[in-house]
Amino acid sequence: VPLLAPVAGVSVGLMSRLAEQSTGTGEGEADLGQYTLLTDILGLEDHYGDMDFKVAGTRDGVTAVQLDVKLAGGVPLPILFEAIDQATVARGEILDTVEETVALPQWPSPKPHAPRVAAVQFPRSRLPLLQGSGGVTKWEIEHEFSCALDVTPVSAEDVKVTVFSESAEQCAAAARAVQELVCDIELGVELVGTVKEVRDFGVIVEVLRGRDGLLHMSEISHLTSGVEAPQMLDIGQVLKVKCVGVDTLSGSVKLSRKALLGKDQRDPLEAKLAALRSKMGTGSKTPSLGEGSRGTQQQGQRSKRSHARGSGGGGGGG
Repeated sequence: VPLLAPVAGVSVGLMSRLAEQSTGTGEGEADLGQYTLLTDILGLEDHYGDMDFKVAGTRDGVTAVQLDVKLAGGVPLPILFEAIDQATVARGEILDTVEETVALPQWPSPKPHAPRVAAVQFPRSRLPLLQGSGGVTKWEIEHEFSCALDVTPVSAEDVKVTVFSESAEQCAAAARAVQELVCDIELGVELVGTVKEVRDFGVIVEVLRGRDGLLHMSEISHLTSGVEAPQMLDIGQVLKVKCVGVDTLSGSVKLSRKALLGKDQRDPLEAKLAALRSKMGTGSKTPSLGEGSRGTQQQGQRSKRSHARGSGGGGGGG
């Protein structure tokens, strides 16, 4: 068992000839008579003595006590207070030796073949997200991470899922998958997601296991004017996004990438956007209104000249 601090204990005994009658002042003080406190008593002293007072603890305080008393009237409190002080001094000397011998705190690692356990507690209302239709989602997690999930009610409002696995990595991954399924995506939280679908109006990003959000084209970057989403992002691309909206009725999530980028901050997509704009600028160019008018006039003049030559040639042949 890992220890946060070393613990030591010592026993304090009492050999006494206490006064049989109180000669106090009326405030509960009594004549204590003759007595001696013995530290770290042996069996003989315990047998013939009047008290066996065991005190255990750390340097910060007492963690446990146990008292055996043989006096009919009990041990007066002043003697107990003195015994605690004496035990504190003795415990400190023992702890000095312990700390010189053993380096604490110690957190021993379990053996590689030792089973691992993790627990996730969440509201009972979110349990269907883990179970899925007919328990399929729960089965998929168990199959994917080679683990077993045990669902236990904790209270009327909460349940606990205990993850059992033979691998520390698989156990941690399964617990993380359960948390992603049952947690709420809150407004303003930053997430890391993967592009799942690319559409004309934006991309669908999977931010948690089975939880998608919409990253609209206008929220991708401050530099995306005139560039469509399919040209900027690819399926499988990992993005860091921020939740900027949650529909409480449908549960749909709105995401933003540019909310995490200052307007003066360099965007990693800047080079790709510049290349796209350059390609768009050197491609087929739509003529301006003036250029289109001049082209139409020139084409009309060429057509008239061709028609005139054709008419003249016909007359000569006749």
